[in-house]
Amino acid sequence: MADGVLSPLKGFMTRQDYRSVADTMRLSDDTPWTIPVLLHVPSSFTAGTGDEIALADESGRPLALLGFEERYRLSRKEYAEKVFGTTQESHPGVAKLSEAPDTVVAGELRLAFKPKLPFEGITLTPQETRVLFQEKGWKEVVAFQTRNAPHIGHEYLQKTPFPLRTVSS
Repeated sequence: MADGVLSPLKGFMTRQDYRSVADTMRLSDDTPWTIPVLLHVPSSFTAGTGDEIALADESGRPLALLGFEERYRLSRKEYAEKVFGTTQESHPGVAKLSEAPDTVVAGELRLAFKPKLPFEGITLTPQETRVLFQEKGWKEVVAFQTRNAPHIGHEYLQKTPFPLRTVSS
């Protein structure tokens, strides 16, 4: 998140953005966004505005610094109803949410350590892709995402040129 993969988010959501996403599926600036991005912490967690908090991996290696903005509580029941459309524990999202603390913190992230990526030589950050698109003069870019390895149908969609259409409102 610190290098822009969840752009325009720069960190974990403030209460204002969380409420807006839960209620309207939009960030408070009206950008479409469907699922809150939150950092759950124990209810005993305390920090002051402007404090920097190191976030580390399982081994204790620092990954990022969080510029603390606020701490707030959320209703897990309301979250489950609004985001997942159910409070049934059989839903994996609801089950995971019920295990998480109801206290979250918000703030902007700064990258402290960049982990080695398996495809580092060909992986670009969102900012680097924007620069590349501008350098190449590309005006329209199409993205394709799949939750698993592409199948023949996905390959066909990726390789078949389709005329781009602009939809007017």
